[in-house]
Amino acid sequence: MKLLSFAVPCYNSAAYMEKCVESLLKGGEDVEIIIVDDGSRDETAQIADRYALAYPSIIRVIHQENRGVSPARNAGIESATGQLVTFIDSDDWVAPEHIEILVRGIESCDCSICGYWVEEQKSAIERKAEKNEEFSADAAIERLLAPCGILGSVWNKMFRLSTIRGAKIQFREDVTYMEDMLFCASYFNLCKTLFCINQATYHYRQHAASTVGSLSVSMEWLQRRMTAFEALKGVRTVCHSTAAVRLCGAREQTECMEILLRLLKAGSMRDESKRLICRMRFGMWKVLRSPLPVKIKLKYSFVALWPKLYCGLRKWSGIKGGT
Repeated sequence: MKLLSFAVPCYNSAAYMEKCVESLLKGGEDVEIIIVDDGSRDETAQIADRYALAYPSIIRVIHQENRGVSPARNAGIESATGQLVTFIDSDDWVAPEHIEILVRGIESCDCSICGYWVEEQKSAIERKAEKNEEFSADAAIERLLAPCGILGSVWNKMFRLSTIRGAKIQFREDVTYMEDMLFCASYFNLCKTLFCINQATYHYRQHAASTVGSLSVSMEWLQRRMTAFEALKGVRTVCHSTAAVRLCGAREQTECMEILLRLLKAGSMRDESKRLICRMRFGMWKVLRSPLPVKIKLKYSFVALWPKLYCGLRKWSGIKGGT
């Protein structure tokens, strides 16, 4: 049995795969790399197969029809044989010490979490905890829901495979937004303690096409984006502390705000925008009585009460600032 399984979902990742896989191979013989080709249309499958032939004791490839990242990750979990499992997106890469620090962090805990670098085209931004810290499951779920707390993504975390399989935790395949947060919350709920490491060893590639401002608005986009509420509904079921319950309710409302602002910026779907405004105003108390920072509460109140004025001021300040 291997110590660690890497689940690597891939879709049209030919331009980035070599850097990703090469960074994982530095983990040595006690690591297995499970590449799940999710119906790629470029050279991804061929690159993956070449690596599997070159490293048959380390790399395995699963080919499946294009179904999305959650089914691909679930296939990786099902195929994994390691004691521990972690995830990496195929356009990202890890530092040489990534495996070592995560394994060391999980030795006496149930989950370890590291910092990361946001890799933009011309710069990199480091995001990490201020100190090494161990905390409880309830505290972890609260931090997962809080702004500037624990990142909701799975790729900077290490999990015990026996816990995942014992509780039959999977990525929900009908949820396409915040599915990572739901997976993390479901797992955290089964932990006694978690360990956060103040080292950034994961490199997350930020594509220009993935930024919020560049997203096109369509009914399909809106339906996918609205699955965040299903994810948060699932998170709520594992919230035990009062703070976590209030944060979850507040996050539902701030998600309404982010979707509304995107629709207003695009100038489309007026009926949907009106419904979101009503929902924001009706649920304003959830935000105001939550532990969210005052700055977020003020922004939410402004958007809920005067959404067009808020967008107008943002546009004017952007023009004045030369952006």
